[in-house]
Amino acid sequence: MERPLIGGWRCAVCGRSVDIAEPFSWRCPGAIGGDRHHALELVQSISPLRSTGDANPFLGFRRYLAVDAFMGAHGLTDAAREALIRGLDAQVAAVEGTGFVTTPFFRADELSEALGFAADGGVWVKDETHNVGGSHKARHLFTILVHLVAAEQMGVAPWASAGASARPPLAIASCGNAALAAATLAAAVSWPIRVFVPPSANLHVTKGLGELGAEVVVCPRQAGDPPGDPCVHRFREAVAAGAVPFSVQGTENAWCLDGGRTIGWEMARHMEEQIEGPPFDRLFV
Repeated sequence: MERPLIGGWRCAVCGRSVDIAEPFSWRCPGAIGGDRHHALELVQSISPLRSTGDANPFLGFRRYLAVDAFMGAHGLTDAAREALIRGLDAQVAAVEGTGFVTTPFFRADELSEALGFAADGGVWVKDETHNVGGSHKARHLFTILVHLVAAEQMGVAPWASAGASARPPLAIASCGNAALAAATLAAAVSWPIRVFVPPSANLHVTKGLGELGAEVVVCPRQAGDPPGDPCVHRFREAVAAGAVPFSVQGTENAWCLDGGRTIGWEMARHMEEQIEGPPFDRLFV
């Protein structure tokens, strides 16, 4: 058996550690209430980055994912871990029309020329517009979903014995591509989701969320609200009441960081395999 590359999480602020086998380790255990100054980061071994060649990055780079280590820590075999991810991806494709695939990474020739770059320079673009949900946000959320479904199937979720009807709702504060990505993934596995949006939310987006089965919660500012986004306040209240933070912010759910890394891994492999010359000077996200 291969030694796992990821052993757990460590808070960059207080130093608290969380073992990779711990389920639902969304936030640092040292973070109390509304404290968002704590930030979990992965504790992992250094290893050469190699893909299996699978077009799905969650399969091609599976051994580097924290969620794969989480499943392995609970005794799931390598074949079972692959099958779970492959099965979830098929469910996503049934809703979205596509599963997760490696997205294009290319030199934007017209933009590079307009900005005055020479042929050996230029601007390169990672195009996520045809990814699940129309953006990169679904990548971040997919590893949270895998974690949830794996915990349920492995029997470590408190609702596992009661069945899918006892699942806690997912929650997200967003009125754009993150909301659509979240609702798409939730629809794929018939998981209830509440999306907290402002009164000014685009009607096309809210209609799409409704069609995906999401509960759209409009969040006007309330008289007693503290400073900040009312959508985030209502989202955090829902999480405090038991909802799962299905968020693309690492301070709300550290597991979103796991899936987001697949973007960088795809770029790194492309640069090594298909681009001649020195590495890029600057990277903007």
